[in-house]
Amino acid sequence: MLSGIVKDWFSSTDFSKFCGPVVPLIRFEKAAYSNNEHFYAAAEIANYSDRQINGEVLWSAISSDKHFNLRGSLGRQSIAIGNASAGSFSIDLSKIDRACELQITVSIANTGYTNYWKIWVYPDKKPESFSNVIFTTSIDSALSYLQAGRKVLLNPDTANVKGIDGRFAPVFWSPVHFPDQPGSMGLLIDKKSNALADFPTDFYTDWQWWDLVTRSRSLILDKLGAPATPIVRVIDNFFRNRNLATLVEFKVGSGSLILCTMDLHSQLTERAAARQLRYSLLHYAAGNTFQPVQEISAGDLRRLLDN
Repeated sequence: MLSGIVKDWFSSTDFSKFCGPVVPLIRFEKAAYSNNEHFYAAAEIANYSDRQINGEVLWSAISSDKHFNLRGSLGRQSIAIGNASAGSFSIDLSKIDRACELQITVSIANTGYTNYWKIWVYPDKKPESFSNVIFTTSIDSALSYLQAGRKVLLNPDTANVKGIDGRFAPVFWSPVHFPDQPGSMGLLIDKKSNALADFPTDFYTDWQWWDLVTRSRSLILDKLGAPATPIVRVIDNFFRNRNLATLVEFKVGSGSLILCTMDLHSQLTERAAARQLRYSLLHYAAGNTFQPVQEISAGDLRRLLDN
């Protein structure tokens, strides 16, 4: 049964790109970039076949919307058995003017040997505020504005949030045998939500979420009177199976709230993904599509958050 599931989700061709006798590799610094940076990569070929390979090593960088398409060559090379350097390349990201996902590919021409990686590129500067949306880290301030019928993005300091420490890596082995770990199993993301329209993502955890997850606290939504559906759900382990979230929206009285417990307010000049997610949420909240259906009282909101 398990083998059938794996075949449906992952083909042998895709698997062989990173696990086979010959695998192109690159070394690069990070996964999230601003468009005022360059992407640098050092290429290697792991050749553990039974022969030397002669071929041209090619690279490409193509955005998911195909608006950015750059290709290059590292030249024709003789690749001996073992690990061998294949040269390096850089990509000027300044022509990317909107948030996008780039697929970086390295291959050996006229062979089936190819491998790819994702990176994410965000505009360096975005408007920091919208006149009809309040951004605050204070629950008292948020409740005051919500009671006045305003739109609010609440991003409390994670140190003051009641919840579970963010952990990017999934649970190690078993929470039964290692009970002190946070024990989460990644994210389940509503990628079609307008809240994420300016933050390219799939429905599952990928590397653009690393900084955000490691600077987060997961809310335990089970404590609310009615079920709540998050935009970004943290998957709990089977042992506890709680309803966890780091991004959720509510109607609070006559006001509308986006509650995000991933840090969107500190060191933003160095944190491109956090800066972009903040912009995406503010842009969404400022528009007409921001009309939360789930309701929460001021008291329940305070109990959900306060340590």
